[in-house]
Amino acid sequence: MMGVGLRMACVMVALALGLAASTQVAGAAQPRTIRVVTSSTVNLSDLFTGLEPGQDCEIGPGPAAGGRITVEQPQLAAIAEQFGVEWQPGVVPAQVIIERKARVVDHDAVVALIRKSLGQSQALHDPDVNLSSDAPIMVPAEMTASPQVETMEYDTNTGRFVAGLLLQAPGTDAVHVRIAGTAIEMVEVPVFTRIMGTGSIVAGSDLQLQRLRKRLVGDGTVLDAENAVGLALKRQTMPGVPILIKDLGRPTLVSRGMTVLLRLDGPGLAITAKGEAIEAGGLGERIHVLNITSRAILMAQVIAPGVVQVDAQGGSSRVSPPRSGLPPLYSLEATPPSGQRGFMQ
Repeated sequence: MMGVGLRMACVMVALALGLAASTQVAGAAQPRTIRVVTSSTVNLSDLFTGLEPGQDCEIGPGPAAGGRITVEQPQLAAIAEQFGVEWQPGVVPAQVIIERKARVVDHDAVVALIRKSLGQSQALHDPDVNLSSDAPIMVPAEMTASPQVETMEYDTNTGRFVAGLLLQAPGTDAVHVRIAGTAIEMVEVPVFTRIMGTGSIVAGSDLQLQRLRKRLVGDGTVLDAENAVGLALKRQTMPGVPILIKDLGRPTLVSRGMTVLLRLDGPGLAITAKGEAIEAGGLGERIHVLNITSRAILMAQVIAPGVVQVDAQGGSSRVSPPRSGLPPLYSLEATPPSGQRGFMQ
């Protein structure tokens, strides 16, 4: 008898629970399980189904793009009471998850946009743009518009910028995104691919183009590779650094102290003599040379390796015959120009 009474009691409890559950299901409003929203706010209908006509309204801000909000049973009950929703919590705890889908704005597109804006507002030519954060820029999935620069602040001393991006499309809420980073103006210049020693003749294969910060490239920097090819280096230069115009010169065809051939050409006349270079010179450069026979110092133009063309109209100076070897320092005694006299006499 006791067993039968116990079974009857269990049946009565089960029936009572069933009635309670059926009462909850039959109610006018029920909480949702998960809800995807497409705006920046949450409405009452995003939490409950079965609302009375005209009962739906905005109740608060929604999750950020790509985020979610979980509304637990105590908060659901408080909202239901506040807005007059006929719902009572059941035996099983209820919760509603509200999500907002998102898409990632293309990083390269944002960098290109910033570069273009800085070029227009700050006259920066081809700056190297780096965003401060590597985190992806998330916007609501329903926002298909491309970003536009709304505001731009740029510090010319540090190269730092703060930009406000705007995404706006008909029928959607405008999206404002704030980003920061650095923008350094760059310039493409030729640099050496290897260590180049003093006197090295620059070939095209020795050079490559490299983007460098503009502030590292001075006014005396070679900007065009063609302006360096064929010239000689006056000092050793390291790879990857700007090439200075002052460090380049014409290849030395005549070195100081070198025995040279002196040429004097005139109408129907060609005279040659032996001389000595007092200065080094490259092709086309004018240097002082000593006529070994006459001891006259002449001005001549380098025309080939070891060959100089004497200026027939130029003046000359004489030095005393050396006691031994080369003259130490050429002590000059000026003599007036006299045609070819300074060349042969």
